[in-house]
Amino acid sequence: MIRGIIIPEIKLKTNLQDITQKDIELLLHIHKKPFITYEELSEKIKIPKTTVYEIVKKIEPLFSVAALPNFHRIGLFTLDVLIAAKSQRKIVYLEKFAQNHPYITYFARIFGEMTGMYFQFRIPYGTLDLIKNLFLTLKHKDHLDDFHFLQFDMISKITSFDLTKWNFENYTWNFDWNQWFQIENIGDSSQSPSNPSKESITWLQKKDIALLNKLIVNARRPNTQIKEELSKIKYTMSDSTLTRRKKRLEDECILGYHVQINPHIFDVANTVLIWGYGPVEEITKIYLRMNSHPIPFYSTLKCEKSTFLWYIHLPTQQLSDLLHILQKVLYEINLSFVDYPQSVVYSLDAEMFNEKIHEWDKNPDTLTDQVIENTDRAFLQVQS
Repeated sequence: MIRGIIIPEIKLKTNLQDITQKDIELLLHIHKKPFITYEELSEKIKIPKTTVYEIVKKIEPLFSVAALPNFHRIGLFTLDVLIAAKSQRKIVYLEKFAQNHPYITYFARIFGEMTGMYFQFRIPYGTLDLIKNLFLTLKHKDHLDDFHFLQFDMISKITSFDLTKWNFENYTWNFDWNQWFQIENIGDSSQSPSNPSKESITWLQKKDIALLNKLIVNARRPNTQIKEELSKIKYTMSDSTLTRRKKRLEDECILGYHVQINPHIFDVANTVLIWGYGPVEEITKIYLRMNSHPIPFYSTLKCEKSTFLWYIHLPTQQLSDLLHILQKVLYEINLSFVDYPQSVVYSLDAEMFNEKIHEWDKNPDTLTDQVIENTDRAFLQVQS
């Protein structure tokens, strides 16, 4: 089976000493307005447009402008799976499994409270039981020690790096978790996570999924470049068609855009998963605070009633401060470090979408038996 295109995450190792104050200033403007033009940047920073162009080209490896899809609108929901697997044999098998499952969009090794793997699925509605049975089979075959499903129907809260909080002189972040948790003006429960719309979209085609993938990778590119990349994977569109389909995706399937920045450039060395349980009131407050006063670090917060999951990039001291506070306000917290540099992100597999019935492939054989057969074959090749 051919997987979807692997999305290259922003992981390049760049020396912070190579980044100037002017570079940071320009990146800040792009962060505020992801599709800001060279002319606008030139006016704001008071330098020639040719110099702006040179700086943008220099810092391009540090960031991308990514679309935030409304997966519910295209018939998918997110399932997070934490897997305990302590032996190298099991880890290798599970990585082969992730490479062969059509609905896994992210996987990484994790270490800590639970050592093993972290999978993120985007699966069609009505297939949850199939995935649960699949993992029971994997456990029965001794390919994993245990697993834990975390399903959140509510909309996640995603934050990006806010470089206005970065101190360029001493290379530290101007942010205090204790002060953040004391903020009282956070809105009310009407702003808490809400159930997303699951209304089906009858106009969606495979080429729209392929286009959406390109916008998730980096939307700050000319349409001509996106068009060329699509044609290489057999999705041919005219300029006008691409512009029209892109606009419709933005209107109906994309929540917005955010700037992804290489976390390791700015002393953000730890990528962790924090999950657990606590009073509904406290978890709701965290969500509302994230909504009204976003933290300056890249993170994804998922919560529903008394359960929460926080995927977050943090400097070491910031992580220590956060964990101490969470222990005070929640019933239970668990922590695993994510092997972010070796993590893998996959695009959606457009070939799994059936245009005739406007649904994703829910065939049990495709989602379970074929995956295990392909994984067994790939695993044996590695072992031989």
